[in-house]
Amino acid sequence: MGNGNALRELFHPGPLLRALQCKKSNRLAVLDGVRSLALLWVLQLHAWGHITRFRNCERLDEIHTQWWSQFLVTGSLGVHMFFVLSGLLIAKSYLRLKAFRDASSSFLSGYVRFLLRRFFRIWPMVILAVISLLIREKDAWRDGSGWAYVFLVPNLALQCLTGDWAMLGHLWTIGAEMQMYILTPLVCELLSRRPGLLLGLGSLCCVLLRAFWIYGPFHQSWEQARKWPFPFFYYDPLSNISAYLSGMALCLALEDRQERMPPIRRTVLDLLALAGMLGSAFCGVWHCGGAYVDTDLRDLGQMVIPPIFGWCVARGIFCTVVSESYDPWSLASLILSSKVWESIALLSYAAYVMQLWPVYALQDLRTLWDCEVYEGLASALGAHFATYFLFVFGCLLVAVPCHLLLEMPGIRLGRHLEARFWPGQEARPCADLGPAAPNAGGCGDQELAL
Repeated sequence: MGNGNALRELFHPGPLLRALQCKKSNRLAVLDGVRSLALLWVLQLHAWGHITRFRNCERLDEIHTQWWSQFLVTGSLGVHMFFVLSGLLIAKSYLRLKAFRDASSSFLSGYVRFLLRRFFRIWPMVILAVISLLIREKDAWRDGSGWAYVFLVPNLALQCLTGDWAMLGHLWTIGAEMQMYILTPLVCELLSRRPGLLLGLGSLCCVLLRAFWIYGPFHQSWEQARKWPFPFFYYDPLSNISAYLSGMALCLALEDRQERMPPIRRTVLDLLALAGMLGSAFCGVWHCGGAYVDTDLRDLGQMVIPPIFGWCVARGIFCTVVSESYDPWSLASLILSSKVWESIALLSYAAYVMQLWPVYALQDLRTLWDCEVYEGLASALGAHFATYFLFVFGCLLVAVPCHLLLEMPGIRLGRHLEARFWPGQEARPCADLGPAAPNAGGCGDQELAL
């Protein structure tokens, strides 16, 4: 009888339905907007790559020469937006877990609890994606690449991103995210000593590591990235950790909600953050699609633009969260905290992981996406955006049952295991980080692994 009650609690849809209807009053509801925009940007790039571009759309190659359309090929920056959000939320989660940890419990105990929650938050959905691909690609299991996904290390085994497994290539971000989670407790322990110095050195080391991969003996420049998979530094967690560290710095900055600097300096930083975000989004020189740009300039952009973009996003989130009614950032706060983003943010992880089925469905409708039947760039772009909106709708539609029947039970299972092995030490809910996952036990389960 007890087991039956536990199963009903794991799979009961009530908490999820209440979460979809709940109202938010906290100021960090803007994170839902940021998370949703990041998801939509990444899905746009995947719609372009998986559906539009590879369906006789050679005429769209000229898109790379138009400055106003560069956001179509820079969607991978959405991943760095997710890294910023994860750095913020995961650092907040660990620091709260540490604050409420029993004095007699060890660092190792808290470390295991922290990773246990993260694992059951992301692993079940990845397994479902692997099973889904094996249903479609029945011979994919023969090369053994699927184990990299099972153990959450696809970003370290690039052979699993090609061939029959290419449709799960986007899950490299899940591996990178999990590896950053492993480092988070260690970094947070060091942050209590010299936070500014540590975060600054970490970001600098990230840029230097990217420079090593691009200009060093391996010379993994975008000139060699004409085919999937991209060079290793694109997937290396340490080469992408700068945005994650920016999120951790944002976590510390939001602790006191104060910014102790002269108004002129603050204004300059705000303008630099805006310019950095817009410039990165509309500057395709750093992307592999920017073949019309000088190779050296493209390699330089690939080295510095993603880390800079991560800082700019973190700065923008901070300004939006602490903005007052008379502050120009209050408009961004009003837009990003709109209720229209809530459901998208709630379903974002499942929609991201399970996007392979909408891709398969739209690829099978070849006649709709044959851009050769369209005359001119405008009509071809119209066909692409029609494809994109159908793709997003399909991803969100697939995400609803996946979130309800798999993601939420996984979160609750992690919570139950924590309560069983560490009774009385469950993390308290936090009222300052937006909507916690329903019945998930605090802010630690709000992150999105991308």
